[in-house]
Amino acid sequence: MAKAVSIDATSNLILLESFSLEQKPTMPAQLPVPQGLLFYVLKRNVNKKDSYLVIQGAPDEDFLSYLAVSSPEIYEIILDYLKKESLFLDLKSCEAGNSNGPIDSPEIRSLLQALGTITHFPKRKINSSRDTGIVSVILAAGKGSRIHSKKIHKVCFPIAGRPAINRLLDQLESVGIHEHIVVAGEKGKQLVNDITEVRDGVTFVYQINQNGTGNAAKQAAYLLRSQNYNGNILVVLGDKVLEKTALQRLLDDFHDNNADLAIMTAEKKIWPDAGRIVFDHKGRPVDIVEKRDIQKMIISKRLLELKREKPKTSSDVLYKEIIKEIHSSRKARAMFPALMECVGNNTYISLKKLEELIPDSMTLYKIMSDGDIISYSGEELENATPVSNAAVYLFNSDSFYKTIFSISSDNAQKEEYFTEIVRLLAENSEKSWKIISVPVKNRYEVMSYNNPEELLKIEEYYSEKESSAVSSEKSYERIDVATREHALRPVEEWLHAIDNFGPAIKQGFRKIYGDNEDILQERRKVYQKTLQKFVKVYGSKKSVVIARSPGRANLMGRHVEHRGGYTNYMTINQEALLVAELREDDVIDLHNVDSRQFRPRNFSVGSEVSRLPWDEWLNMIGSQTVHEMIQSSWGDWSNYFRAAALRLQEKFKGRLLYGFNGVFSSNIPRAAGLSSSSAAVVSAAEVLAFINGIMFVPNDFVDLCGESEWFVGVKGESGDYTAMKFGEKGKIIHMGFQVVRVEKIIPFPDNYRLIMLQSRQSPGKTETSMQKTSEKMAAYEASQAIVKAKYPEFRDRITHFRDINAGQLGLKSHEIYDIFLNIPEHISRNEIMDIILEDDKHHMEMIFSSHKEPEEGYETRNVALFGLSEIARAKKLARLMGENAVEAAGNLMNISHDGDRVSRLNEKGEKVKYHNAIHDDSLNSLRDRLLKGDFSASLHLQPGGYGSSTHLIDEMVDISLTVRGVVGAQLSGSGPGGCVMALVKVDNVDTFLNAMSSSFYEQYDLPEKMVVCTPIAGSGILSI
Repeated sequence: MAKAVSIDATSNLILLESFSLEQKPTMPAQLPVPQGLLFYVLKRNVNKKDSYLVIQGAPDEDFLSYLAVSSPEIYEIILDYLKKESLFLDLKSCEAGNSNGPIDSPEIRSLLQALGTITHFPKRKINSSRDTGIVSVILAAGKGSRIHSKKIHKVCFPIAGRPAINRLLDQLESVGIHEHIVVAGEKGKQLVNDITEVRDGVTFVYQINQNGTGNAAKQAAYLLRSQNYNGNILVVLGDKVLEKTALQRLLDDFHDNNADLAIMTAEKKIWPDAGRIVFDHKGRPVDIVEKRDIQKMIISKRLLELKREKPKTSSDVLYKEIIKEIHSSRKARAMFPALMECVGNNTYISLKKLEELIPDSMTLYKIMSDGDIISYSGEELENATPVSNAAVYLFNSDSFYKTIFSISSDNAQKEEYFTEIVRLLAENSEKSWKIISVPVKNRYEVMSYNNPEELLKIEEYYSEKESSAVSSEKSYERIDVATREHALRPVEEWLHAIDNFGPAIKQGFRKIYGDNEDILQERRKVYQKTLQKFVKVYGSKKSVVIARSPGRANLMGRHVEHRGGYTNYMTINQEALLVAELREDDVIDLHNVDSRQFRPRNFSVGSEVSRLPWDEWLNMIGSQTVHEMIQSSWGDWSNYFRAAALRLQEKFKGRLLYGFNGVFSSNIPRAAGLSSSSAAVVSAAEVLAFINGIMFVPNDFVDLCGESEWFVGVKGESGDYTAMKFGEKGKIIHMGFQVVRVEKIIPFPDNYRLIMLQSRQSPGKTETSMQKTSEKMAAYEASQAIVKAKYPEFRDRITHFRDINAGQLGLKSHEIYDIFLNIPEHISRNEIMDIILEDDKHHMEMIFSSHKEPEEGYETRNVALFGLSEIARAKKLARLMGENAVEAAGNLMNISHDGDRVSRLNEKGEKVKYHNAIHDDSLNSLRDRLLKGDFSASLHLQPGGYGSSTHLIDEMVDISLTVRGVVGAQLSGSGPGGCVMALVKVDNVDTFLNAMSSSFYEQYDLPEKMVVCTPIAGSGILSI
């Protein structure tokens, strides 16, 4: 039976039907008709002869239906031919014919190639629900003539042994994009084979009309529209080679700004031949103008001026003037078809005729945006467009469909430019579309190639990158995504940019610090001051990088990240800056903006190394030599830079690290629980990694920074570095540890503020405070080892301290308190060594080597209860904040602080000692209450006893909690001393600040230091 297929949605007169073999039309003898063909008939109208279409080699009987929906331009070519006569197509032998015999023409060969390629396409439906809700559209239909290969598709050339197209797909999938549409053309079968050999999730469409990137993208749009796809769409050229960092930034900026279209841009010196981005007065991209179109305007103006100045100028002179700029008569003919025909024939052209061929409108650029007219001459337009189009675009479906089908070929090259979509959106009067630009930070983030030379440069980059990864036995990612061209600039250039504070640098600052103008201006002044100090010390012509590392506040998860626990960090607008000039030796020369308190320092990495037992890091820092080095320079600010340098040098023993000349500044209060020392380590590590070309995955960067600070006597606390590296503007980062990972990212609540209050109690990294910290670490380790020894059935389940929980051990929730009953309240080293397993003894000896044994023994039970309950609280707080249950989250902060308390204000306002020890009868009571369903006895509601606060800190917390609108307050940092953090309703912030001023700072005659914190971006190298 015949199967009807609609071929024209606007007409009922034309139908196409498939017929069985018995109904086949008569075909020419030269093209015998075998079994298994598809037959179609075109009924042109009632009175005219029907046309027949016979297809051999089609994948199924729905082939023509597929073309009608997914490849309408190919379908229209077939339909137009059938309106004239019948057609036989053999897709296997690539032959065609009609009743008159075989047909061989460019159009038919193109059609056969297209249909033959389409038979290789895997048929699948776009799954818009996967991961990011983004489909990529990869334009790979070009001929790639400049690559000079007749056999290999341009995007199939190998880069470091892997086809370029698969590298592109790998990077797209690394950011969660797993649905792809590849637009194929010439050599499409090879393209399909290279992709489908290694992956699924790719749909193909074919571009038969080689009419530009806009036309190529339309082919994908036909398919997406036919499948009613309404997600986001990333469009990229197939010859692009992208870094994950660039893609992730594009996705983040697109979502953070709720954009309709995001375009990746690069400085013109990186992409000199790419289209120029035109911005309106608000900084919104409104157009992409191809370099050829700007050239056309410039040449048009030049020719008119020349003719008006010298009316007798010959056609030969005009011709030479055009070729001088274009260098190609073929391209010149495409740009000026009528004019080139005249000058090519050496026909004299009068001024009047030239003005007809080149009206004044061709010399000007105009666009309407939000009611404003933007107008430039060609030269003005080139000067007004400092950035080029990097040709990576991210749309929502509304903006994509709105523009893609409106693209025209009214331009110098007579092609459908995909870039026209920006202008179409900007000029649309129905809606003000949100268009943003996302800058490429270096030439390696977005690369492309059009010829063998460019391909070889990319090959060299990836070969070097991947050989470095192999030699380090890891797949590394560059820490600093800024390359020297963007991050390494003369000091005077940085100062000029920051002094003027133009759109580019202001936009860069906003991405880091947010939109608060006071914070932007405060940061601007700090950058200026630090750079000016560098000029005074080293001069204005030096090229420098700027590393930044913020302080951090931990809303919950104190003292547990090194136990495999969880934290809830936000990186705050108190930060360290390091301005650094690259040196050609291993010397690190340091100056501080606060030169009175921090005197200049200078050391050689090689000399420091020569003093050390160059063994595995933990053994090295436990050595007598290192101990003596630490003691001899106790508290010296340069130790944090020395620590970062030595840890990196130990990691990369095969080469001596280069050093730097640096000026450091920081407004993170010292010893205030905001990790000022960690910020110094991170800023040093960022600079050293950048100038030495060291590649890391961020997790390794965090671990190495954490281990660096071991050098100055602090073991653990890797959470500080994790927060500084992974922090995000406006967000709380809920993290897990041991294997460092971001569990979830939570928006900081809009109607609350986190306020940091400095106690002015700053013990710093004294020997006493470090001794106490090391004692707590040892109590954790001992508790874990004791549990493993006393519960042999749980040994294999306890890898980290966090694993001592009811769920992991298969216990009922109340049974966890039985575990605590088996952990002593106090215990000596000898008693620990008598209990624990033989396998754990060497590790405990290493832990003991970092400090003296406490006289009263280790407080194992109190510390263990605090640690396990804090881990549970940290997970609970993340869930509550995600649900906007801020008051419940604030209560957990109060309980957490009780675990660190040493005193409390009683009902009379008197300061009394706080007892946080937990004895056997208390544990038994908790166990029995929880067994009976009293959930107030749940583990996360028990403070435990870490005891790292001070009397003054406790008083600040208690005063804070008396103020209306405060939902939680606690110690910030590891203590003792430092800061208090308070979570305050936004309407009560001023009341809170006044109350703390009068009730605390004035009472103790202390200078006020209260900061309303804003979550800012994590550490990195500044790149604008």
